[in-house]
Amino acid sequence: MSGRGDSGARAYSGGWGRLKPVTLDPLEAVGLPSKGDNRLLNFKTQENYYTKIVDRYMSFCSDAGRSDELLRRMSQLSVQSGGGRLPPPAKPLKGLASSIYATPDTKTTNALPQLPSIPKKPVEFDSSKDLSVLTMSMRKLREGIVASKRIDEFSTQAYIFCIRLSILIKHMESYHPALLHLLHRMHTVRPLSRLDLQEFAGYLVLDLACRQQDLAQAHVVRIRYGVKDTKILAVLDALAHDNYYVFWQVKRSVDGHKAKLMEYAEEGIRLHALKCLGRSYFTVSLKFLEQVTGSTWDALVKENRPCDTGNAPVGIAMATTAGSQIVLWGYRTDTKLEVSLPRRNIKLGEALVSHQTGTEYREVSLRDNFRDMIHSQSIGFLLSFEIHTWEYFPSLKMLPSVALLSLLAAAPFTVVATPTTPTTPPKDVNPFLGKNYYANSHYSKELDQTKVAFLKKGDLLNAARVTTVQRTGTFVWVSNVAGLSGIDTAIAEARAELRRTRKQQIVQLVLYDLPDRDCSAGDSAGEFSSANGGLQRYKTEFVDKFAKAVSSAPDLTFAIVLEPDSLGNVITNQGIPFCATATPIYEEGIAYAISKLQFPNVSLYIDAAHGGWLGWADNLPLAAAEFSKVLKLAQTFKKGATIRGFATDVSNFNPYIANPRANYTEWSPSYDEKNYALSLAPFLQNASVPHHFIIDVGRSGLQNQREEWGDWCNVKAGYGERPTTDTGTDIVDSLVWVKPAGESDGACGPLIDGEGAPGAGQWWDKYAQQAVKFANPPLAPTWW
Repeated sequence: MSGRGDSGARAYSGGWGRLKPVTLDPLEAVGLPSKGDNRLLNFKTQENYYTKIVDRYMSFCSDAGRSDELLRRMSQLSVQSGGGRLPPPAKPLKGLASSIYATPDTKTTNALPQLPSIPKKPVEFDSSKDLSVLTMSMRKLREGIVASKRIDEFSTQAYIFCIRLSILIKHMESYHPALLHLLHRMHTVRPLSRLDLQEFAGYLVLDLACRQQDLAQAHVVRIRYGVKDTKILAVLDALAHDNYYVFWQVKRSVDGHKAKLMEYAEEGIRLHALKCLGRSYFTVSLKFLEQVTGSTWDALVKENRPCDTGNAPVGIAMATTAGSQIVLWGYRTDTKLEVSLPRRNIKLGEALVSHQTGTEYREVSLRDNFRDMIHSQSIGFLLSFEIHTWEYFPSLKMLPSVALLSLLAAAPFTVVATPTTPTTPPKDVNPFLGKNYYANSHYSKELDQTKVAFLKKGDLLNAARVTTVQRTGTFVWVSNVAGLSGIDTAIAEARAELRRTRKQQIVQLVLYDLPDRDCSAGDSAGEFSSANGGLQRYKTEFVDKFAKAVSSAPDLTFAIVLEPDSLGNVITNQGIPFCATATPIYEEGIAYAISKLQFPNVSLYIDAAHGGWLGWADNLPLAAAEFSKVLKLAQTFKKGATIRGFATDVSNFNPYIANPRANYTEWSPSYDEKNYALSLAPFLQNASVPHHFIIDVGRSGLQNQREEWGDWCNVKAGYGERPTTDTGTDIVDSLVWVKPAGESDGACGPLIDGEGAPGAGQWWDKYAQQAVKFANPPLAPTWW
C-alpha cells in the first residue's frame, strides 16, 4: 500500500501528469434535486450556489461590454460558439445588468443584500452556453428551495433574481412557474413589499394578456393583487380594443422587463395595424407605416416575403414610390375584387394599369382592357408612376373597396363592368376545417373539482392534464327549456374567443328535448310528454327559441347534433310499446327541428346511434330508410331542407379505429365507428341522403372494457383522441367530444373505489378522474 496518499487514492502527479485535470463548471456540477441530487436541499449550499449564479451572470454582462452586445446576448439562450476567460468588470455595470437588482420604478433600490462581488481570479467556461447554463442553474436552485420548503428573505430574493433575468431573456419556462410560486405560495407565507407585489403581479398580468392572450384572466389577477400600474392598465385596454397606437406608445415608455413581456403580443398588433392601413388608407408615408407597426420597412418585407409557388400573389402588396409613399393595392379572388388606389396624381384617361402575370409585367390600356382583367382569376391594380420597388404581404387581406368604382365614375369615359354573381360556397365543405372548437365553459367549471382532487393527492401531472381537457372543444347540451340560455352563453364566449385569437369559432350544440325522450331505458326522460301536448310545446317553447338563439350569431359556425338515441329507438325498439307510440312524435319533432335550423352557418347532424346498435348488416338499410323518411318530412315543413350528415357513438364508448377488434363485435361490419360510417354511407347515398359524419370519441380512449356490446352505462373509460378533422376519410368531418367523461349516464354501471354512480346527468368526479388517467392517447399536461 506504499506510495498512496492518506486517503488511499493515487496521489496527483502534478504538472508532469500526462493528462490535464478535468475542469468542471461549478454550476453544472450540481444536479437537479428532482433527479436525486440532494445537495441543494441544504440552506447553506443554496446560498453558495446562488452566489455562483450571480457571479456568472455579472461576468457574462461584463464580457458583453457595450449595451447593444448585451441586448443581443439577452435575446437568445446561447451565444456564438467559442470559449475564453471572462475578465472582471472594469467599472460598475449599467443597463440590463443593474436592472436585475433594481425595481422598475427606482432602478436603484431593492438591491440584494450583500451582493456577491466578482471573483478576482477570472472564471473560465464556455461562453457559448452561458445563458443556458444560467437558466438551468436557476431551475436547480428553485427546485432546491421548493423541495426544502424554504420561505425566507433569501428565497424571496433568489426568486426575484430568477424572474427578472428569465423575463429579460424571454425564457417563459423559467419565469412563469417562478412567478406563480412567488405569488401563490411565498407571498401568502411571507408577504412581499408593496412595490414588489405590484411589480411581480404586474408581470403575471402582462404574461396572461400578451403571451397567453387571456385578457379575462389577466383582469382577474389584476383585481386579486390590486395592480394599479397605469401603463399595465393601458396595455390591457390597448389589447382589448386593438389600439396599436397606444400599444406602441406604452411599449416605448416601459422598462425592459415589461417591454419583453409585451413583445409576445407584437405580432398580433402588427398584423392588425397592417389590416387597418389596408382598409383605411390609399397611401401612407413610410415613417407612419413604421410607427404604427413598430417595425422597419426592411423587417416587414423580410417577415412577409412570399414563398415561390409559381402562382400569382395572394394578399396585399406594398410599393415604395419616388415620394417614399407606400401604395396599398389589392388582388382579385374567385369571388370579389379587393383593391385600393392612391388618392392623388391619377388621371384615369392617361393612367396605365400594371397587370401582373407571373413574374412578367405588361402595361395595358385601362380603357380597352379593364373589363377583361376584372374577370381574370388573379389580378393586381397599381395606378401609380415611378415605382421603384414592391413587396408582397401574403398573410393579409383587405376588405372590398369602393375607391375604384368612385374613381371610375369621375373618369372622362364610361366603363361598363359586367357584374359577376357571388360564388356560393360549395355545399360539400367540411364545416370544422380551419375552425377553433369552442370549449364548453360549463363543463370546464365542473372539471375544477377534478383538478382540485388531483392536487390534494399531490398528483400535479394529472392536474395539469385536467387543464388540457378544460381547454378542449366540447359540445353544449341543451336538454330543456331552461337550458336554452346556454346557447347565449356559448355565443358570447365564442365571440370573445374570436376577438382574442382572431380564429374562426365553431360552436357545438346538442338539441335534446323530444317528448317521451329515451323511450327504451327511461333514465334520461325529458320535460315534455306527448300525452299533454308535448309535441306542440316542443316546437314552440324549445325548437323555435333554439333556432332564434342560433340565428342571432351569423358570425359563428354551428355544428348541431339532433336528439341522441331517438331514431335508433325508432329503428330497433318497435317491440317496446312506449317506443312504438313515440315513433311519430320523434319523427315529426326531428323533422321540424331540421326545417327551423336551415341557416348557412349551421351544419346539422342527426344522431345515428353507434356501430353496435345500427351497424349490423340487417340494420343498415333500415337505418338509411328511416333517416330518408325524416329528411323528406322536414322538406314538407321547409322546401329544400337538408342536413350535413350524422353523428355516431354519442355518449358511447366505441373506438374510432379498433385495435384490436373486440370479441363481442362478432361478425358485424361495423366493429368500430370508422367502419360503421363506411358501412352506412352507401345505403344513405342510395337513398339520396347526405352522408357525412362526426364521431364522438370523448370516452373512447380505453378499449375492450365491456363484456357485452350492449353495456352502455358508465363503462370504464378514458378520454379518446382530441377533436380533429384529420380522420383519414372524406366522409368523416371530424372526431369530436360530444359527451366527455364526468356527467353520469345513470345510477348504474361499475363502482369506482367502492362508490356507485349518481343519477343521470349528475357530476361523478371519480369517473372524470378515471378518464384522465386512462386517456388514450395520453393527455398532454398544460402547466400554465
